[in-house]
Amino acid sequence: MLFKKINLVLPDIDLDRIKGDPLEAYGSEFFSWTIKDTEYLDQLLENRIRFGILPYKVTYDEMPNGTVPHSHSQDTATFNYYIHSNGAPTRFFQTRSGQNGTPSPRVMPNGALSNHSTITQYKLTEIKFIDKFIPESGDAYFFESQKIHAVARINAASTRKILRFAWDTVPYEEIVNSIEILSPA
Repeated sequence: MLFKKINLVLPDIDLDRIKGDPLEAYGSEFFSWTIKDTEYLDQLLENRIRFGILPYKVTYDEMPNGTVPHSHSQDTATFNYYIHSNGAPTRFFQTRSGQNGTPSPRVMPNGALSNHSTITQYKLTEIKFIDKFIPESGDAYFFESQKIHAVARINAASTRKILRFAWDTVPYEEIVNSIEILSPA
């Protein structure tokens, strides 16, 4: 299973309380920030969802330009809560025979390369489409981060905004099975 929609509803999110310090970026495609007010985030999630296996990282992310096809070297699973989805599909791919992609390190806000993890980018000629989901604002999805995926750019004026929870050492299925939805609304 590449992805799974989760029946989770959160109240309106105050971005001024969520968006913290710049954490990392990939060119003009992806920007990540720390969580500014973790107590506020805990209140949002309280009595709604329980993570049986805690994520190693929780961030606020923006994707103003979609993303190229890529896979994560370290993250095994990602749980995204789409504050604003922008209507763009998240597409999944598999490699064509003999294609390995190109490793690309994450860049920190000061321009230094991240020592935490890299992504591997793929050209469209190296991969073939296998599945997709199209999140709406307020949707929540788990997906396998080490599988090749991309976010299409369909609206240049609309930025995708998400709360991202990431796991790095536990298999995807085990993480998905450890989640408990306490109250969908």
